[in-house]
Amino acid sequence: MGKKIIFLLWIFILCAGHLLAQKNCDKINELNTKLLVLPEDSSKVNVLNTLAHEHLAIDQDIALEYANTAYQLAQKINYAIGQGKALINIGKQHYRKENDFKSTLEYYQKGLKLFQDANSLKHIAEAYEAIGKHYHDLYYLNKEKYYEEALKNYEQAMLAYQKWKPRRQMDDNEKEYLAKLYQRLAELYTVTENDAEALRYSKKSIRIKKQLEKYQNNFEFQFINQRIARLNNTLKKEQMFKIGLFVAIGLLLVFALLLLINSGQKQKVNKRLKQQTRDLANQNRQIEEQNKKIIRQNKEIELSNFELTESSKKEKEQKEAIAKVNEELTRKNEEVLAQRKLVLESNKELNKKNQEIQFQYEQLERANKKFLHANEMLNTILDEIEKKNTDLEAQRDDLSNAKNELEKLQKSKARLTAMVAHDLRNPLNVVVGYSNPDSNIVIDGDTKKHIYKASQRINSLIDDMLDVQKYANSQIQIEKSQLILCDTAQEAINELSIFAQQKGVRIQNKIGAQWQSTYDGKYIRRVFENLLTNAIKFTPNGGTITFEAKETPENEQLIVSVTDTGEGIPAHKFKEIFEPFNQLDARNFANTSSTGLGLTFCKMAIEAHQSHIKVRSKVGEGTSFFFELPKIEVEATAESLTNQNATDADKTLSFSEDDKAFLAPYIQQLKKYELYEISDLEKVLEQILVVDRPDLKQWKTRIRAAIDNYNEAEFGRLIAAAEGNNLA
Repeated sequence: MGKKIIFLLWIFILCAGHLLAQKNCDKINELNTKLLVLPEDSSKVNVLNTLAHEHLAIDQDIALEYANTAYQLAQKINYAIGQGKALINIGKQHYRKENDFKSTLEYYQKGLKLFQDANSLKHIAEAYEAIGKHYHDLYYLNKEKYYEEALKNYEQAMLAYQKWKPRRQMDDNEKEYLAKLYQRLAELYTVTENDAEALRYSKKSIRIKKQLEKYQNNFEFQFINQRIARLNNTLKKEQMFKIGLFVAIGLLLVFALLLLINSGQKQKVNKRLKQQTRDLANQNRQIEEQNKKIIRQNKEIELSNFELTESSKKEKEQKEAIAKVNEELTRKNEEVLAQRKLVLESNKELNKKNQEIQFQYEQLERANKKFLHANEMLNTILDEIEKKNTDLEAQRDDLSNAKNELEKLQKSKARLTAMVAHDLRNPLNVVVGYSNPDSNIVIDGDTKKHIYKASQRINSLIDDMLDVQKYANSQIQIEKSQLILCDTAQEAINELSIFAQQKGVRIQNKIGAQWQSTYDGKYIRRVFENLLTNAIKFTPNGGTITFEAKETPENEQLIVSVTDTGEGIPAHKFKEIFEPFNQLDARNFANTSSTGLGLTFCKMAIEAHQSHIKVRSKVGEGTSFFFELPKIEVEATAESLTNQNATDADKTLSFSEDDKAFLAPYIQQLKKYELYEISDLEKVLEQILVVDRPDLKQWKTRIRAAIDNYNEAEFGRLIAAAEGNNLA
């Protein structure tokens, strides 16, 4: 019966080998065809490694050639997985052809190192499996010291493979590989007579294979599986028999004991019990011997199961049959080689066809290049269109901004027209009043003086507008000379001090009399006037305005500043305040509206001196405008020191009842005349004698200044104060 089974298995192996060889030839032809059209990337490396693996059983030289080519290409493109696979194939070729165990192991370990660096668990498992198989083979060659190494590497392979992917997510090929790992472990445990572990891993392998369609109709697998099932049933029956035997022995002992107690025939029972015990012992020994035989048969069946499934050459009991199979396989290999020659000839035909395909491929490449060139041109055109669209959008934005600026300019022009008309009204009223032919006003020296001042006021307003326009057109011209800085500041203070007195604002000229500089006196004075005008406008009653000049340690410059304790300017308004016609607040100053050109003129005038005006401000605390001028230090003169302290005596007016009674008749006379009737007003003022009355003297000075500056609001406040109302 055993010989028939071996013969049937031998026939099955021959048929399977023939079919496998034919299948391998078809697969090799397909891979060779695919190899010709692939670019030099990772896919080509994978095909070369597959060809090397397929040729291992056919032609080791060709397998080595494919593996070396795959390794060189993978190294060139830095493909670590491809390098590792190639090294594993090179190691297998060394082992099969040259039995070079040392170099084989080195190649396997190099491949494992590459897989570990790439952290590829699947390939790490394959490398460990190859190393374990290597040590397993060495163990069969009577090198028992390699058993532990083989076992350790198989277990490492199994752990890495299970960690790579859970079994429920594996496809059939991956499950079959896991079953093979279990089978190798079972085989290793079997030959070392570790039956429990061998049976455990054998059952795991069989459970997986039962799930695979490949093994559903596999005669060899079903035959071995049936033998294992019958063996397990036999073991179960033997175990049940032993249990029943022990139960029977127990019952006999109990029965014998009862007989001894009841019959008193102790000796006979003892003899009978001894005989029965000996008989039971003999039966037990027989059962033990049968169990040992069954266990040996189980081991033999387990060993044949694994070795038949893997077509192993190491089964001791079937060495002769396997040798015959090997001879037959050798003959089949020769037939396969003959078929390979035919395949090579057919490959030549395929190469010709591949050359034609390559020619067509080159034509397609050329057509593709033309297409890419046309695509690049199209992209260039699209980029140009996109650029033009961007330019058009920018032009649209520019036009929109220009439109907004134009609208802003139209509004500024309208506002400027209203402001200029308002600013020019008072001085023009003076000129018109004095030049009216129906007027009875006598044109004397004082009258001419007032007409001249009114004309100068008009001329100053026009100069501001023209200077701003000249600077905007880069036509402003300055004439520099060496001047005393504190004197220039004092001239501006003297011009506007009357307005500071109206609000009770104190002006301090702290510019040292020793500082001189080179600048255009006319423009810098107007800068001081504009800065002082703004400071008075935005400084509350009782505030302080300070003129200062300090040295800069870095260079030969003076930092000139005008600082007030007014409302302050928000930081986001710093740039806006220097733009033409821009007003931070539309409040009136000295009964006139600002044109919005004051700070614009300051900026232009300072920049014409190659300097820059800057602002430092904090809302609620005050503002400081400052700029730099060249420094020239000289000794201070007495006149400069006098002018510097001239404004410190400004005080708020106060009237006693006697003062009000004294001024009452003069107030009635002053109220009869218009502000432009300067001569009549001056005659009334000359009648007011204010000797030894400092408050009245200051009131007279301030009301004369209001008349000279045509300031109706200040004139009205001073009249109201003299009549008994509080001074605003």
